[in-house]
Amino acid sequence: MIKQGHRVIGLDNINDYYDVNLKYARLSELGITKEAATVFAEISESKIHGNQMQFIRINLEDRTQLPELFKRFKLATTS
Repeated sequence: MIKQGHRVIGLDNINDYYDVNLKYARLSELGITKEAATVFAEISESKIHGNQMQFIRINLEDRTQLPELFKRFKLATTS
């Protein structure tokens, strides 16, 4: 998606449903440091892709922060 010019915003709560080290390793491949990804509700910018790839650690069930994220980045929703 990045190669096609799209901006990518990844989100995860980094829970232990599966190995968190694997999650951090995958984020690292995208240029997101473990230190940046451990902080809740803070947007981290990729050291490789700049603001074309960002990550935020939030819970998908968060009924306050998730709508704010959509609003902030003007993300489209479908019904």
